Order: sequence, then structure tokens, then C-alpha cells
Amino acid sequence: MHSTPKRARIKYKYVPAELKHNRRWYVEYSYQRSDGQMQRVRTGIGWAVKRLRTMAEKKAFGINYAAQINQKLSEGWTPEVDQQVAVNGLAGTSWVDIGTRYLAFLAQSEKSGSLRHETANSYKSFFGILNIWNDGLPVPMKAIWQFNGERCNQWMAWAVAVRGVSETTRKSYRAWLSTFCSWLIDVGYLKDSPMKDVKGNGKKRRTVERERLRSYYISTSDRKRIFEWFKQNSKPMLLCCYLVHYCLLRPREIAQLQVRHVELKNSMIYVPGFIAKNRTDAHITMPDIVAKLMLDLHFLEQPMDYYLFDCRTLTPGTHKGRGDQFRGMWALMREQLQLPDTVKLYNLKHTGITDMAEAMPERLVQKQARHHSIEMTERYIQEKAPEASQAIKKYK
Repeated sequence: MHSTPKRARIKYKYVPAELKHNRRWYVEYSYQRSDGQMQRVRTGIGWAVKRLRTMAEKKAFGINYAAQINQKLSEGWTPEVDQQVAVNGLAGTSWVDIGTRYLAFLAQSEKSGSLRHETANSYKSFFGILNIWNDGLPVPMKAIWQFNGERCNQWMAWAVAVRGVSETTRKSYRAWLSTFCSWLIDVGYLKDSPMKDVKGNGKKRRTVERERLRSYYISTSDRKRIFEWFKQNSKPMLLCCYLVHYCLLRPREIAQLQVRHVELKNSMIYVPGFIAKNRTDAHITMPDIVAKLMLDLHFLEQPMDYYLFDCRTLTPGTHKGRGDQFRGMWALMREQLQLPDTVKLYNLKHTGITDMAEAMPERLVQKQARHHSIEMTERYIQEKAPEASQAIKKYK
């Protein structure tokens, strides 16, 4: 009898890409690395499918995306090919040079007005902390191609364990990483964002954000105490609080408003685009309670080019501030009234949005808050404790 010859064992160079969907959408495949080992890859496509409406459209996109990867794999492509091409180019740039160029980019962005001073300083701080961590590694990163998702996860874990940052601060670390990675891709240092491999905090994003926004609401009793304290101790600061709470202005915008921007006859305040967060000109309504206090303080009798809140005196003057001139008085009030550190001046804006939404249509609140959509306004409206309807109570 003739023995059946054994079949030659075929070593596949890749496992075809397939669409996967459980808690998230991704395409999974494997390829043979240059060292002969198989490497599994999961590429998230949530960024794309979230823009599609129906499940059929989402599946069709994922299947087509997997087919494109399979076509490339069949032609001999692997992710290592892309990485090698990148390393031979800008991705071989030293980490020191990256730092120099990134700081120069931040300085130029601040100068051009595309980044606020506070934001630029915050980004510099995050990058500095990243460098402190990198310098302490047994084998520090020397070139930008070594910067990947695993490094990002290690850095944030170090921040929690060593620096003791809170969960909220960890979210800020993650948000900065996302902007930093986007910059690296925009200027050609990396071909793909390491953020796709960065772990979340285990909570659903909407739940976390809802909890964060809920903490912004200042109760009616505390708000009355705050206003009364400033009424007795600093009426200019009371006016600032009114502008935040009733006009829904940001402290940084208030600091740059001039007397010329207040249109008393029309009960309007003009917010130029160059001082607005969204860089868009806007007219917002000034409630009577705000106009009356402004008149009582004689703010509108000053020269038109004066800033409403001089950074040195909190009264009309020639010295422009950035919004931090209000912090001292706010901190003193908070200490005197024994309020927690979580009660911030900016919270009056979110509180105002919630209170206004109970008294008028949300479209009016959206316009006053200068939100680009009604959905954004609804995000900031806080859920209050339920109250009995007086109309239904009296019904017979």
C-alpha cells in the first residue's frame, strides 16, 4: 500500500480583514511581521460609521473598508511598510526637535489669535509634563516614531499613580493628547493617530459629561448669598456676576468688553468676534437688572474706548485683562461664605442657562448663549428636583 503523502503546511502571510461590531465598530486582520510572527491589528471605524444613519449603511461601509485592506494585503502591503516609509521621512525626527517645533507652533498660534493665551499655556504645561515622564523612563523616547498608543497609556497611568491627578484631570490629559497627535499628523510626523489605542476611563462618555455638567449648577440659595455678598463688598464684581449669569458671557469676554460695546438704547451688548470664543460677532440682550446696575455704577459715562473692567481696578479703564482679574474677589467671597472650590464664577453661566430655559423657549436661550445648536443648549440644562405643578394642584 502506498502511504498518502502529507500535505505541505502552508504559512499564510495574512488573515483577511473582517468587519467586527460589539460595543464598537472595527476591522480586524492579521499580517506576518518581518520577524515571521503574526501580528493582529484592530482598526476602529467608529469615526466614520457614526455619521451614517442606518445599520445597513454602517455595515456596508465596514465591509467595503475591509475589502480595501484585503486588496492591499493581497498585493504584499503591511502596516510595517507604511511605518518604514514614515520613519525614513519626518517620523525619524528627534524628540527634542519635535518639542522645539511644537512650542514654536503654540507661540505662533497664540500670536495669530487661533489659540487663547490660557489654552496655549495649558498645552505647554501638558507637553512639559510629558517630557518629565519621558526623561524618567529607563529608555526614553528619542524619535517621534516611538510615540505610540502604549506610550500614551503609560503616561496617563503615571499621571494618576505618581502625580495623583483626579479623573477629571485625566480627561484633560487625554484631550490634550488628542490635539497633540492631530498636530503630529497634520505636519507629517506620524501617519496614524496613537489615540486609537488609548484606553478610556471605563465609563460612558455621556454619563461622565452629564455628571460633570450637573456639578456646575449653583443653587438658588447660594446664588442669592453670592450676589448679596458682592452687593455689600464689591458692586463692580456684582456687575460681572450679572453679565455671566444673565447675559451668559464668559469672564474672558467680559474682560475685553469696552464701553462702546454696550448699546443701552437697544438694551444690547455687542460681542466682537475677535473676543468671542466662537470667533463670531454677536448681539445679545441685556436684561433690565444688568442695565440698571451698570447705570448706578456710572460705567457708561466713561470714554468709549475704556474697558468696562480695568484689570487693575475692576472699574472702567485703559488696562485690558484676560479674565483672571476677577479671581481674587471670587476666591475671597468663596472663603467668606465657606463655599467649596467647585463653585466657580463660570458656573453662573451654566446656572443661567438652566434657569432661563424654565422661563422661556429654548431657542431664545440658545441665541443668548450663542450655541451653534439647540442640542448643545440642552446639554447644559440641568435636571432639578421635580416640583408639583401648581396648575394641576388647583385643578378640580
